[in-house]
Amino acid sequence: WYNKIEKPLCRKEGAAMPKEKALIEAMKQGSEEAFEEIYYRYQNLVYFVIYDILKNRSSSEEVMQDTFLKMYQNIHSFDGRYFQAWLLKIAKNLAINRYKQEPKMVELADYAAVDQCDQKSNTLEMMRELESILSPNEYQVVILTIVYNMKQKDIAQYLDKPIGTVSWLYSQGIKKLKKYYQKGER
Repeated sequence: WYNKIEKPLCRKEGAAMPKEKALIEAMKQGSEEAFEEIYYRYQNLVYFVIYDILKNRSSSEEVMQDTFLKMYQNIHSFDGRYFQAWLLKIAKNLAINRYKQEPKMVELADYAAVDQCDQKSNTLEMMRELESILSPNEYQVVILTIVYNMKQKDIAQYLDKPIGTVSWLYSQGIKKLKKYYQKGER
């Protein structure tokens, strides 16, 4: 995963991708197939954004389902731009609401259950390591860029920060990571 830090994958700048726009329009017409495609396309991203807030597997799964339900119910209010940021804003808000309602306790069983899945395990391990190296803001920007391949414009909208701040946080985070790994502190 370290190689991705130097050369992050990039998507085209701008609004929702053409196929994504067609899926959104189909959802507005009530297409279950379009909903399923959007769900499978974004489920991991939405899950990890929620899990990063709640640190609880079962609550994260419930909030993920609520996120997609709310997205589907409110698809008519989507303005056609930055769908991913819009969806993640829904997920973040629902996760924060759940966090405020639940007792502040991390269940060890949740970590064990999450770690059973190899794909998620490697990603969670990397995320925990990065979290120990970077500031919270740098961590968010680097994870959203590298792991979720989000554009800086979308990250800025999602985090309610100016794009210049997001660019600076990403640059600072990458510098810290390069310094950390070049020193062999791992």
